[in-house]
Amino acid sequence: MRLTLPVIFLFVSLVSAAQSSNKKEDALKLARQAVKIMDEGETDQAIMLLDSAKRMDPTNYVYDYETGYAYMLKKDRKNAIFFFEASTKYETTDAQCYQMLGNAYDEAGNKDKAIAAYATGLEKFPNAGRLYMEWGIIEANSGNRGEALNKWEKGIKAEPTYPSNYVRLADLFSETDHRIWSIFYGEMFMNIERNSERTGRMSQLLFKMYKQSITIVSDKEAKVDFTDSKITMVDPSKKFQLPFRMAYGIDFLVGMGFNSIEKKNKEVTLEYIINARVAFIDWWFKQKRNTDYPNILLSFQKELRDKGYLEAYNYWLFMKGDEDAFQKWYDANTDKYKEFVEWFTKNPLTIDEKHFFIRPED
Repeated sequence: MRLTLPVIFLFVSLVSAAQSSNKKEDALKLARQAVKIMDEGETDQAIMLLDSAKRMDPTNYVYDYETGYAYMLKKDRKNAIFFFEASTKYETTDAQCYQMLGNAYDEAGNKDKAIAAYATGLEKFPNAGRLYMEWGIIEANSGNRGEALNKWEKGIKAEPTYPSNYVRLADLFSETDHRIWSIFYGEMFMNIERNSERTGRMSQLLFKMYKQSITIVSDKEAKVDFTDSKITMVDPSKKFQLPFRMAYGIDFLVGMGFNSIEKKNKEVTLEYIINARVAFIDWWFKQKRNTDYPNILLSFQKELRDKGYLEAYNYWLFMKGDEDAFQKWYDANTDKYKEFVEWFTKNPLTIDEKHFFIRPED
């Protein structure tokens, strides 16, 4: 008889655990159904299902989060804020809950509380690039472009593989005289997010940036203007070194001349840009500029050059800038392009907390 009680207790515990597990699974099924009908416009019904799911499993923040999202779709910011706030109280909450809480406050016109939500989220999730991204958007919309840049670049340092900070920086710098940073941040983005609508738009932007930065003056002269040419005061006790943005522009132009880029062109075509980029890499590394200006993107281009894939990579990069020119090249180089894509799929640019690109200080 002494064994009877423990055995019965164990049996009851197992049954209870199984029932609890089943409830959680059933709750998730309801939530999936809610998300599906929410996407179809049935937000009120979705909210009811999510409420039922939460009653079945009150330990999962997802149900409050999705309910908040449903209220955002209904433009009911007050209830959205309530549920997003609730979603941040769980031990298992994530950065996206703070992101949406801040967004709800922002849409409700309360930018201070939006920033407070992002800041609180960053205290808990310091590597959340998405929170820096949202904070930067508020600063940009408030006219604080410098602070927006600061937040987005901090976002890259915190989470180098999060793509949206690169997009914001590329777009912002495209509206300035410093197109070089639009080019670098845009290309970094395309290496992270390779196949989306944003990727196509960025391809067009990069092509536009090069078109605006290179001018063919005559058969014997071309100019490049990736950035302004101002140099800030330097410390006379230290060895002087040109800022990277200027060294890049100078060597890009020298590389074009040194490698005898076709000079009969009277306009900056896709082929011209690609040949110029290849010539630049050859010259940059021949002069060992990578020693003074380490850069993961240029090192990756050198690796592509050494393996014979740089031309194909460049056509991939700019394909949406001039689709007709890309198609013409592709038709003549199909096997070469497919070989590159196969290699590129297996050998992406390494981006992590030790390997990332941030605009260097002058």
